[in-house]
Amino acid sequence: MKNRLEPIADQESTILILGTLPGDKTLKENEVMNDKGKPQYYRSSSNRFWKIIASLESDGVVLEDDVERIKCLERQHIALWDVCKSANREKSLDKNIKGCFFDYESMVCFLQQHPNIKTVVFNGKKASKIFSKRFQRKVKSLLAPRKIEFLPPLLSSSGANRTPTDVVVRVWKDALARLL
Repeated sequence: MKNRLEPIADQESTILILGTLPGDKTLKENEVMNDKGKPQYYRSSSNRFWKIIASLESDGVVLEDDVERIKCLERQHIALWDVCKSANREKSLDKNIKGCFFDYESMVCFLQQHPNIKTVVFNGKKASKIFSKRFQRKVKSLLAPRKIEFLPPLLSSSGANRTPTDVVVRVWKDALARLL
């Protein structure tokens, strides 16, 4: 059984990006780094997530340092978390996720504690599928009159997604640019 990390968010967050579940490398490195405070997401060098986030800033400098990655998320008002609280998964591929436990109550509680989040973005189809339209409707009704927009899933940042990196980055940048 693998478990998600704690979210990265602050009170200025307006966008929540939801992945599925951390990969093996991310989980292993967070076990070693657990005294750093904030969790470190997307640790696999083949994942393009940090290239995407860097592209949102005008300089597009590659974000290698964990502290700078968090600061970049904060500057963009982006929160980060995963849909699965826990699941069985052999290796790191989303297609191998079995028995995902989606903790609906903690997701609603998180959104209540972060009232500035207005948009939820899914990192890939699997994250969107797990969250499902049914949960989207429930979240919207529980948080009404607050308006939350759920974007259609974006291309997965995973290296397993064979779409060229420049295309993945451009799709994300176009989708997020209107929100920033």
